[in-house]
Amino acid sequence: VGREDIRAYFASVFAGRPAGLRHVTNIDHIELIGEDLAFADGLVRVERAGANGTWTLMRTFRNHSVAVRGKDGWRLHSVRAQRIDNETAGQ
Repeated sequence: VGREDIRAYFASVFAGRPAGLRHVTNIDHIELIGEDLAFADGLVRVERAGANGTWTLMRTFRNHSVAVRGKDGWRLHSVRAQRIDNETAGQ
């Protein structure tokens, strides 16, 4: 609905996540479409910490983002995330 609603949503989502989870984003490609406009593709993993220090993959998402450069730097304008099957995430 607006910037504050979006911030409130993400603040509540991340604050409510269980302990021992992490969110890892790897940017695969950024393409500068214009001087102040970029498109990025990334892979996001949600992982759970194991007792022995290892991490178990819980969910994987493919992200497509549009960023716009303003006077205060780059800001995300639009983000789309599609959940993908963990077995094919690295392909």
